[in-house]
Amino acid sequence: MSRFKHFERNTQGRDFVVGDIHGHFTRLQAALEAVGFAPEVDRLFSVGDVVDRGPESERVLDWLAQPWFFAVQGNHEALAIKHVQHSDLDYPMYRASGGAWFLRLAPSEQQKFVAYFKQMPIAIEVDTPSGLIGMVHADCPTPTWALLRGALLGHLPDSGRL
Repeated sequence: MSRFKHFERNTQGRDFVVGDIHGHFTRLQAALEAVGFAPEVDRLFSVGDVVDRGPESERVLDWLAQPWFFAVQGNHEALAIKHVQHSDLDYPMYRASGGAWFLRLAPSEQQKFVAYFKQMPIAIEVDTPSGLIGMVHADCPTPTWALLRGALLGHLPDSGRL
């Protein structure tokens, strides 16, 4: 799994970026229809937090399977991963943040979701006519994009890997 993903310029269609979806896929679909999104040529990039809080979080696997949809891992996907890996997790905060739907799933179902969440990169960059556009969830954890790219691709000497 690559924690960093680069996309070449989309010469056939348009690129769209969406913020936190939080399980509102019907609303997202309506917005895409309103702008004439063409899945044959257009691409949709998400800056993470595709699940929790909304009523349709379980639909995330359908979206992540689309060849035109690309998402970085947000903190809500990371919380699900922490739960499945039995890492330290503040469960009252996770439930209050919308994770109760995930905690109600059978462990085998949780594993299925987490397998997808773990494949989501931490950062995405897209070549555009205006130059590279970088996407992460919330905030870049390094002073520059080049440092982040290098750390995620393993091109830096032991500098506190992400």
